[in-house]
Amino acid sequence: MRLAPLFIRNRRLRALPGALIFVRALTAQPSLPAPPDFSQDSIAHAAADTSGAWSKWRAGDNGLEQQVYKLPMAEARVLLQRSLGRWLDYLESRRAYSDAVAGYIETSRLQPRPNRPVVTVEAAYREQIELLGVNLALLQEKMDALRASNDWVAIRRAVQPERSATMALQSSRREDLPEDLTLDSPDRPVTPNAMPALAYSDSGTKLAESMEKLWTRYYQALADAVEQKPAGSAPLVALRGSAGSAPASASGAPAAAAGGIPVSGAWTYAQGSQQFNGLGEPREVLLELWVENGMLMGRYRAELPDFQGVRKVDIRLHGPLDAGANVQTLDYESKDPEGAGKVSLEYNPTRKDLMFMRPGAQAALPRGREVLHTR
Repeated sequence: MRLAPLFIRNRRLRALPGALIFVRALTAQPSLPAPPDFSQDSIAHAAADTSGAWSKWRAGDNGLEQQVYKLPMAEARVLLQRSLGRWLDYLESRRAYSDAVAGYIETSRLQPRPNRPVVTVEAAYREQIELLGVNLALLQEKMDALRASNDWVAIRRAVQPERSATMALQSSRREDLPEDLTLDSPDRPVTPNAMPALAYSDSGTKLAESMEKLWTRYYQALADAVEQKPAGSAPLVALRGSAGSAPASASGAPAAAAGGIPVSGAWTYAQGSQQFNGLGEPREVLLELWVENGMLMGRYRAELPDFQGVRKVDIRLHGPLDAGANVQTLDYESKDPEGAGKVSLEYNPTRKDLMFMRPGAQAALPRGREVLHTR
């Protein structure tokens, strides 16, 4: 019966410090302390750059999960690509920091000095454990922000393999922490367990690879959820630094000048304008139209009042393009609830607005119409 307490005690010596770090990251607002600089100016500069890049990424991601669902797909994609770019900027600065620490370790080995701070395995792994814990806590925070969305389960499943791999790496780092023998004998002298430069570089590479996979997969899963393409969205291409400005064709603005089709582009209803007909005023209306292989394609998202309450609508549109006509009739398909039918678009070349008409007797789409203006 004495074996169990001894086993728990030994496990506590190894796992408790990392576990406390992880619990602290999950119970408080996720924040990242500056990585240790070991009293070296070159490392301090790299650590400051790392902290600045982290803060820039976090500030740019503020409210991201709410914004992307209210934007045209092209604008939402640009927003996600910028976020991914800021994350990769952080990783680049993190790698520069790791290189600076590894260089200091190697210099200390070749030119030993008694007063130089030692980069220990414990210091390196504790900092990595905390960094992984903060990233996992941030991911959970983002998933909580998506909980009201119908895509929450799909996004969670998509990122689960990378999340599990990150948790496994964190557990591995906790297992590799040196045992704190001073708890058994406080008077026993302890020799710092110095970390070799190669081991530090290798651990830093694995850390960066794990975090890159985690967040790249998350942003891609969010893009897939927002765009709702049957075969999945195209891979995100990070927009970094000066490349962070979106190309004009990807901004989501109407493409009348480019394609010669006046209805192409993004349209929205001005809430409170009273330019509607139906059971109640529509909300959060966003219509996107584009030409693809000679067909007029589109997506219509809105919150529409119905006899059963406010209904969230997300339908896909398609039909032959009549380039010379101001009235277009398109087929629509709805997945939730399942349904299909037809809608009409009437473009007014004088006012340059578009009337979106929803005929009656369609279970998936409440009857009514609203006048839309270019976004």
